[in-house]
Amino acid sequence: WASYDDANNGGTSSFTWPSDVEADANGNFFGPLIVAYGGIKGSFTLGDSYDYPFLGVGFNVVSKNEEAADITNWGGVCLTYTSTKAFSIELGTYNEARSTAYNNYKTAVPASATKTTMNFPWTSFKQESGWGKIVSQATALTEIAAVRLKFSGTAGTTGNFFISEVGSSGTCGGNSVSHEVDRK
Repeated sequence: WASYDDANNGGTSSFTWPSDVEADANGNFFGPLIVAYGGIKGSFTLGDSYDYPFLGVGFNVVSKNEEAADITNWGGVCLTYTSTKAFSIELGTYNEARSTAYNNYKTAVPASATKTTMNFPWTSFKQESGWGKIVSQATALTEIAAVRLKFSGTAGTTGNFFISEVGSSGTCGGNSVSHEVDRK
């Protein structure tokens, strides 16, 4: 797990994490956060220094090297969460600058004040029109490097969220977010 934001675009969007959690000796913050809270808990503020403010959390499908993986057989993504604001699940392709020009397949996740488990089939994931590079979904699903939960919108927007489970379609409903690192 890792977080990302719009800083490389001159943005000032930021997360606020629980103050009682610190990174471990290896610099891993998300492992201790997941152990302490049973998931990824935080709040966010979308900054005003970039026209399209965003930030998110996500994980690489294979390893920290962001290799491509064929996730077609997942059938989609499931998620157990709460969030005061809607967000999206975005599928980051390998070398997304070349493959999609950052116009990745994504789907909308509605806000939910109560713990909710939802399945998002591949048919719900779309690319936006009018920008980037359009790639068939069948091709994109064979070269996914990362799964991201992305918050975006109007500058000044704030929200709170808790992610307790992410998996392939139909597998959520009792498991917790993993903080284990694949050592391969």
